[in-house]
Amino acid sequence: MVKATARLRLIVALALLGGVVSLLNLLPFIHRSVDPLQDPFLPMASRRVLHVVSALLGFALLYLGYGLWRRKHRAWQLALVLYSFTIVVHLLKGPHWIPIAYGVMMLVLLVWAKDEFFAKPDPASLFTLLWFIPTYVVVVVAYTAVALGFERDKIEPSLSLWGVIQTAFLGLVGIDGPYTYQSRLFADTFPASLVGLGIAGVAIFLLLLLRPIMETPEPSKGEWEHANRLVHQYGWDTLAYFTLRPDKSYFFGSDGEAMISYTYLARTALVSADPIGAPSSIPVVLDEFLEFCQERAWTIGFLSVREADKEMYTERGLHTLYLGDEAIIHCDTFTLTGKKMKGVRQAVNRVAKSYRFSLMNETEASPELVGKLNAISEKWRGKNPERGFTMALSGDVTGDNEEFILGVALDENDDPGGFLRFVPAYGDDFGYTMDLMRHDPDAPNGMTEFLTANTASALHERDVVRMSLNFAAWRRFWDEAVDLSRGERIAKWFAGKLNPFFQIRSLYDFNKKFLPEWLPRMIVYEEGTSLARVGILYQGLEGFLNIPVLGKYFVPRMVRQEGQAGFVGMAAAVDRS
Repeated sequence: MVKATARLRLIVALALLGGVVSLLNLLPFIHRSVDPLQDPFLPMASRRVLHVVSALLGFALLYLGYGLWRRKHRAWQLALVLYSFTIVVHLLKGPHWIPIAYGVMMLVLLVWAKDEFFAKPDPASLFTLLWFIPTYVVVVVAYTAVALGFERDKIEPSLSLWGVIQTAFLGLVGIDGPYTYQSRLFADTFPASLVGLGIAGVAIFLLLLLRPIMETPEPSKGEWEHANRLVHQYGWDTLAYFTLRPDKSYFFGSDGEAMISYTYLARTALVSADPIGAPSSIPVVLDEFLEFCQERAWTIGFLSVREADKEMYTERGLHTLYLGDEAIIHCDTFTLTGKKMKGVRQAVNRVAKSYRFSLMNETEASPELVGKLNAISEKWRGKNPERGFTMALSGDVTGDNEEFILGVALDENDDPGGFLRFVPAYGDDFGYTMDLMRHDPDAPNGMTEFLTANTASALHERDVVRMSLNFAAWRRFWDEAVDLSRGERIAKWFAGKLNPFFQIRSLYDFNKKFLPEWLPRMIVYEEGTSLARVGILYQGLEGFLNIPVLGKYFVPRMVRQEGQAGFVGMAAAVDRS
């Protein structure tokens, strides 16, 4: 996102101030201070109605402020309309020359700064509704508190916090609160303004709730085939295949030979691992994508990208944060012999007494076996949500994809005790990446070691070079050979506290048993203020933070934009900005 300029800050601040003045103009104190001498154009009854309209305009301008801050062009257009309307309202209900002059000044400033407001609309998301509700409540309560506070000497009984809250929320539906007002103007306009805010709040709530966010389509057949071709042709990275999940949007470079897979969530583009494509096309698609996000004032986060490509991001002004390491087993040299493999070897031998191992393509699994494997997944997962975004497909076994392989532990009755599923990692050193790791909770200890070691050995027989295991978050924190800084030691302490909930240390301890190569990965973000936002959204996508029932509605399936060659366009949506 482009950093805010001094001009933008000034205009947003003045716009918000104008909204506050309009919202509070019905107070006799403000009313008299703004323009004590006036020659009314309209009778008192009409002017009281316009006082209420002015308050509603103030609320709209405050709500619009965030869109202006995010440089949204639509917010700029609406601000021009609203300030034009406020000029007319203040002219008719007064005339009040000071707010009229203020409105004219704002129109001049907005036109002068037109080039600041270039950002395109966001796709529809319930996060806008989630943002609106607390904002609306805060504004209504604050408005009520300030209004009653200014009139406290002319109100009975004396003010209290509970009385203010009652007045605010009962007033939204036209019910009088516990107070009586001595000022005729205040008594006529203040309750009416609360009713107006209530009507406006319900209208905006329904608009945000009922707009067609569920009609955003998945990739078309041609778009998915384009992405699939790039993955097969250039997807040597072990996370490349996971970009074909149905919840991803695709941004194709102008030459069509590179793409970025991402999901839009809460005004943020969250990219799934590194760009995929021809080496010469990667910088091009990256620059085009950054420009695309800048045009929409989106925050950007690249998730689980290779640390080896750090320079490609930092030379574009982005920042990086170490995330952890992916464990890669080299199947061509893997062996269970030796002192270091004693623990794994004992686990494999223990489980082998009651289970045999079978490696098969997913299409070779019978419908009966597929059902049993999915039953194990359901039993293993329990009530926990399916996790994965950058490093998993998050789907059950279907038996349909001939490129997937299954490593299955079968007992004497051919009932599975656990299984692993792998997706392909293409390239000259062809390999597989683990997608699912499941075992029956009642299976003997060592089942996962049994499955992993046997899969690596079986892949070696198929001349497969590499096999990617689990991701170990903050792996360096647990490696005693790594000299940690003071900040990293503090982070390690926090990670240790989180370990019982997220298995941070446990995954590292498991992976290191197989003596893997560690492939470091990182998060890429724009600036320090966006890191927390990206991190929280990342945890939500991976399934560690889950909103019951509503969570699935917060991410549009696809983002669509007409007119961009090679880009899977943007969902038509009406956004406040």
